[in-house]
Amino acid sequence: MKTRILSTMLGCCLLLQYATAQERNNFRKDCNYFREYNEITEEWGEWQKGNSTFAFNINTNNDIRVVYPNGNTEVLRNLGNKEESKTSQGISYESVRVMDEGGIIGWLTLYEDGTVLLSFKGFIYQYDP
Repeated sequence: MKTRILSTMLGCCLLLQYATAQERNNFRKDCNYFREYNEITEEWGEWQKGNSTFAFNINTNNDIRVVYPNGNTEVLRNLGNKEESKTSQGISYESVRVMDEGGIIGWLTLYEDGTVLLSFKGFIYQYDP
């Protein structure tokens, strides 16, 4: 009888975990290059090789974990205000307001081609697959 109860409890836990993961729609984007936008010169810097990973919807708040090219890891708090649109070239994207671990508020934009833009108070970084 105890075995049956434990098996039932384990099955319920696994089902709940699966349902929660499906509801959050966890996914990740791996990028191999990045560059920075200079607001003073209004120009993009040169592409640099550097692996970055963006893990989306890591918890019930749909926060985003980022592993930067230098190996540092940060969780960006999802503040909502999700916007969906298309560029003038017809590329779909989603933007969400985020807060970094230092309390700075910015935007993360994910394009359908896998490009990610992070913008915080005068800094814009582009990450490409």
